[in-house]
Amino acid sequence: MALTRLALAVTFSAATVSAFALASATGAAASAEPASPTPASAQANHPTPRTADELKTQINEVLQNTTGGSQTAPNEVTWNKGEKNEVRLLLPVPSGMEDEVQAAKDKERSLSGTLATYYKNGCPYSSFTKWACLYENENFNGVQNEAQGPGNGRLLQFKDTSVLQNLNQWYFQDTASSAMNTTGGGLGVQKQYYCNQGSRIIPAYSGLGGFGDFNDAVKYIYLAPSGYTPAC
Repeated sequence: MALTRLALAVTFSAATVSAFALASATGAAASAEPASPTPASAQANHPTPRTADELKTQINEVLQNTTGGSQTAPNEVTWNKGEKNEVRLLLPVPSGMEDEVQAAKDKERSLSGTLATYYKNGCPYSSFTKWACLYENENFNGVQNEAQGPGNGRLLQFKDTSVLQNLNQWYFQDTASSAMNTTGGGLGVQKQYYCNQGSRIIPAYSGLGGFGDFNDAVKYIYLAPSGYTPAC
Protein backbone atom coordinates (compact mmCIF):
# COMPACT_ATOMS: atom_id res chain seq x y z
CA MET A 1 0.00 0.00 0.00
CA ALA A 2 1.51 3.34 -1.06
CA LEU A 3 1.56 5.69 1.86
CA THR A 4 3.24 9.00 2.48
CA ARG A 5 6.95 8.67 3.05
CA LEU A 6 7.89 9.96 6.47
CA ALA A 7 11.32 11.08 7.60
CA LEU A 8 12.33 11.07 11.23
CA ALA A 9 15.30 13.02 12.55
CA VAL A 10 17.00 11.17 15.37
CA THR A 11 18.94 12.30 18.39
CA PHE A 12 20.87 9.86 20.54
CA SER A 13 21.94 9.90 24.19
CA ALA A 14 25.12 11.84 24.90
CA ALA A 15 26.03 9.08 27.34
CA THR A 16 26.70 6.76 24.42
CA VAL A 17 27.63 8.89 21.44
CA SER A 18 29.26 12.30 21.66
CA ALA A 19 29.06 13.48 18.05
CA PHE A 20 27.69 12.23 14.77
CA ALA A 21 28.53 13.13 11.17
CA LEU A 22 26.50 11.89 8.25
CA ALA A 23 28.37 9.88 5.68
CA SER A 24 29.46 11.68 2.53
CA ALA A 25 31.45 9.00 0.73
CA THR A 26 29.85 6.41 -1.52
CA GLY A 27 30.30 2.65 -1.19
CA ALA A 28 29.52 0.13 -3.90
CA ALA A 29 27.29 -2.85 -3.29
CA ALA A 30 28.64 -6.27 -4.13
CA SER A 31 28.21 -7.41 -7.72
CA ALA A 32 28.15 -11.16 -7.11
CA GLU A 33 24.87 -13.02 -6.82
CA PRO A 34 23.84 -13.98 -3.26
CA ALA A 35 23.81 -17.54 -1.99
CA SER A 36 20.62 -19.51 -2.53
CA PRO A 37 17.96 -18.35 -0.07
CA THR A 38 16.17 -20.56 2.41
CA PRO A 39 12.83 -22.00 1.24
CA ALA A 40 10.43 -19.21 0.37
CA SER A 41 7.17 -18.79 2.27
CA ALA A 42 4.46 -16.18 2.60
CA GLN A 43 6.04 -13.72 4.98
CA ALA A 44 4.10 -10.46 4.73
CA ASN A 45 1.13 -9.60 6.92
CA HIS A 46 1.93 -11.91 9.80
CA PRO A 47 -1.01 -12.30 12.20
CA THR A 48 -0.36 -10.89 15.66
CA PRO A 49 -0.05 -13.75 18.17
CA ARG A 50 -2.79 -13.51 20.81
CA THR A 51 -1.73 -16.38 23.09
CA ALA A 52 1.45 -18.11 24.23
CA ASP A 53 0.61 -21.07 21.98
CA GLU A 54 0.19 -18.85 18.92
CA LEU A 55 3.51 -17.15 19.70
CA LYS A 56 5.26 -20.50 20.03
CA THR A 57 3.77 -21.66 16.72
CA GLN A 58 5.11 -18.56 14.96
CA ILE A 59 8.54 -18.93 16.56
CA ASN A 60 8.69 -22.55 15.34
CA GLU A 61 7.67 -21.41 11.86
CA VAL A 62 10.61 -18.98 11.76
CA LEU A 63 13.04 -21.67 12.96
CA GLN A 64 11.76 -24.17 10.39
CA ASN A 65 12.17 -21.72 7.51
CA THR A 66 15.63 -20.39 8.39
CA THR A 67 19.05 -21.84 9.18
CA GLY A 68 21.21 -21.50 12.28
CA GLY A 69 18.83 -19.59 14.54
CA SER A 70 17.83 -20.38 18.11
CA GLN A 71 15.06 -19.19 20.42
CA THR A 72 16.58 -16.77 22.96
CA ALA A 73 13.38 -15.43 24.56
CA PRO A 74 9.68 -16.36 24.37
CA ASN A 75 9.28 -13.93 21.43
CA GLU A 76 12.81 -13.87 20.01
CA VAL A 77 14.97 -15.81 17.56
CA THR A 78 18.70 -14.99 17.32
CA TRP A 79 21.28 -15.89 14.69
CA ASN A 80 25.06 -15.66 15.26
CA LYS A 81 24.53 -14.89 18.92
CA GLY A 82 27.36 -12.86 20.46
CA GLU A 83 29.10 -12.40 17.11
CA LYS A 84 29.70 -9.16 15.21
CA ASN A 85 27.02 -10.19 12.70
CA GLU A 86 24.33 -11.05 15.27
CA VAL A 87 20.73 -10.80 14.04
CA ARG A 88 17.55 -10.86 16.16
CA LEU A 89 13.92 -11.24 15.16
CA LEU A 90 11.39 -10.12 17.76
CA LEU A 91 7.72 -11.03 17.50
CA PRO A 92 4.87 -9.06 19.12
CA VAL A 93 4.17 -10.03 22.71
CA PRO A 94 0.67 -11.36 23.50
CA SER A 95 -1.22 -9.52 26.21
CA GLY A 96 -0.34 -10.86 29.64
CA MET A 97 3.13 -12.11 28.66
CA GLU A 98 4.97 -8.79 28.96
CA ASP A 99 6.55 -9.53 32.35
CA GLU A 100 7.63 -13.03 31.30
CA VAL A 101 9.30 -11.75 28.16
CA GLN A 102 11.07 -8.90 29.96
CA ALA A 103 12.32 -11.25 32.70
CA ALA A 104 13.74 -13.62 30.07
CA LYS A 105 15.57 -10.77 28.35
CA ASP A 106 16.94 -9.41 31.63
CA LYS A 107 18.21 -12.89 32.55
CA GLU A 108 19.87 -13.38 29.19
CA ARG A 109 21.65 -10.03 29.40
CA SER A 110 22.82 -10.77 32.95
CA LEU A 111 24.24 -14.16 31.97
CA SER A 112 25.96 -12.79 28.87
CA GLY A 113 27.36 -9.73 30.63
CA THR A 114 25.77 -7.43 28.06
CA LEU A 115 26.62 -3.78 28.58
CA ALA A 116 23.90 -1.21 29.16
CA THR A 117 21.96 -0.63 25.97
CA TYR A 118 19.91 2.35 24.85
CA TYR A 119 17.01 2.29 22.39
CA LYS A 120 15.67 4.54 19.67
CA ASN A 121 12.15 3.48 18.70
CA GLY A 122 13.03 -0.07 19.71
CA CYS A 123 16.38 -0.15 17.89
CA PRO A 124 19.32 -0.81 20.27
CA TYR A 125 22.65 0.99 20.40
CA SER A 126 25.49 1.55 22.85
CA SER A 127 28.94 3.11 22.93
CA PHE A 128 30.41 -0.02 21.37
CA THR A 129 27.64 -1.60 19.31
CA LYS A 130 25.32 -0.04 16.74
CA TRP A 131 22.34 -1.73 15.12
CA ALA A 132 20.01 -1.24 12.17
CA CYS A 133 16.36 -2.26 12.46
CA LEU A 134 13.49 -3.10 10.13
CA TYR A 135 9.89 -2.93 11.30
CA GLU A 136 6.89 -4.83 9.96
CA ASN A 137 4.64 -1.76 10.22
CA GLU A 138 5.04 1.93 9.52
CA ASN A 139 6.14 4.39 12.20
CA PHE A 140 8.44 1.85 13.87
CA ASN A 141 5.61 -0.49 14.94
CA GLY A 142 4.32 2.32 17.12
CA VAL A 143 7.38 2.13 19.42
CA GLN A 144 8.04 5.59 20.82
CA ASN A 145 11.25 7.45 21.63
CA GLU A 146 13.52 5.41 23.95
CA ALA A 147 11.15 2.46 24.43
CA GLN A 148 12.12 -1.13 23.62
CA GLY A 149 10.37 -3.09 20.87
CA PRO A 150 8.91 -4.88 19.15
CA GLY A 151 5.65 -2.94 19.34
CA ASN A 152 2.67 -3.92 17.18
CA GLY A 153 4.61 -5.92 14.58
CA ARG A 154 7.75 -7.94 13.96
CA LEU A 155 11.11 -6.24 14.48
CA LEU A 156 14.37 -7.34 12.85
CA GLN A 157 17.53 -6.04 14.55
CA PHE A 158 20.92 -6.59 12.94
CA LYS A 159 24.46 -5.37 13.46
CA ASP A 160 25.93 -7.12 10.44
CA THR A 161 27.87 -4.75 8.19
CA SER A 162 28.16 -6.78 5.04
CA VAL A 163 27.42 -7.06 1.35
CA LEU A 164 23.89 -7.06 0.01
CA GLN A 165 21.84 -9.59 1.94
CA ASN A 166 18.66 -11.54 1.27
CA LEU A 167 16.05 -10.93 3.99
CA ASN A 168 14.74 -14.45 3.44
CA GLN A 169 17.65 -15.55 5.64
CA TRP A 170 15.63 -14.20 8.56
CA TYR A 171 12.10 -14.85 7.27
CA PHE A 172 11.56 -11.15 6.64
CA GLN A 173 11.14 -10.76 2.87
CA ASP A 174 8.24 -8.54 1.76
CA THR A 175 7.59 -7.57 5.38
CA ALA A 176 9.38 -4.28 6.23
CA SER A 177 7.56 -0.93 6.19
CA SER A 178 9.89 1.33 8.22
CA ALA A 179 13.49 1.37 9.46
CA MET A 180 15.83 2.85 12.06
CA ASN A 181 19.60 3.05 11.61
CA THR A 182 21.82 3.70 14.64
CA THR A 183 25.04 2.78 12.80
CA GLY A 184 27.63 5.06 11.24
CA GLY A 185 26.98 3.76 7.71
CA GLY A 186 23.98 4.11 5.43
CA LEU A 187 21.25 1.47 5.24
CA GLY A 188 19.75 0.67 1.85
CA VAL A 189 16.56 -1.34 1.34
CA GLN A 190 15.82 -2.77 -2.12
CA LYS A 191 13.09 -4.68 -3.94
CA GLN A 192 15.63 -6.63 -5.98
CA TYR A 193 19.25 -7.70 -5.75
CA TYR A 194 20.22 -5.25 -8.48
CA CYS A 195 19.41 -1.54 -8.39
CA ASN A 196 17.10 -1.33 -11.40
CA GLN A 197 14.09 -0.69 -9.14
CA GLY A 198 15.96 1.77 -6.94
CA SER A 199 16.11 1.75 -3.17
CA ARG A 200 15.26 3.66 -0.04
CA ILE A 201 18.31 4.97 1.82
CA ILE A 202 18.27 5.51 5.57
CA PRO A 203 21.34 7.63 6.42
CA ALA A 204 23.53 7.00 9.44
CA TYR A 205 21.89 7.81 12.78
CA SER A 206 18.41 8.35 11.36
CA GLY A 207 15.09 6.66 10.70
CA LEU A 208 12.42 6.42 8.02
CA GLY A 209 8.86 5.93 9.25
CA GLY A 210 7.46 4.66 5.93
CA PHE A 211 8.76 3.27 2.61
CA GLY A 212 5.93 4.39 0.35
CA ASP A 213 5.63 1.97 -2.57
CA PHE A 214 8.43 -0.13 -1.03
CA ASN A 215 6.16 -1.10 1.88
CA ASP A 216 5.93 -4.91 2.15
CA ALA A 217 8.15 -5.23 -0.93
CA VAL A 218 11.71 -5.14 0.45
CA LYS A 219 13.72 -8.28 -0.28
CA TYR A 220 17.34 -7.12 0.20
CA ILE A 221 19.25 -4.80 2.50
CA TYR A 222 22.73 -3.35 2.39
CA LEU A 223 24.27 -1.97 5.58
CA ALA A 224 27.31 0.03 4.53
CA PRO A 225 30.46 0.31 6.62
CA SER A 226 30.80 3.36 8.84
CA GLY A 227 31.31 6.53 6.82
CA TYR A 228 29.78 5.13 3.62
CA THR A 229 26.39 5.23 1.90
CA PRO A 230 24.96 2.44 -0.33
CA ALA A 231 25.56 3.16 -4.01
CA CYS A 232 21.90 2.93 -5.03
